[in-house]
Amino acid sequence: MTKHATVRISLHKCLKPSPATSDMQAVSAMNIM
Repeated sequence: MTKHATVRISLHKCLKPSPATSDMQAVSAMNIM
């Protein structure tokens, strides 16, 4: 994974503590990129 993706995941975790939500958003971001 790229550093940018890692940063985005970290931000998502800060905004939404739910790991499941972070994973779903991370997967969606990877698919879009």
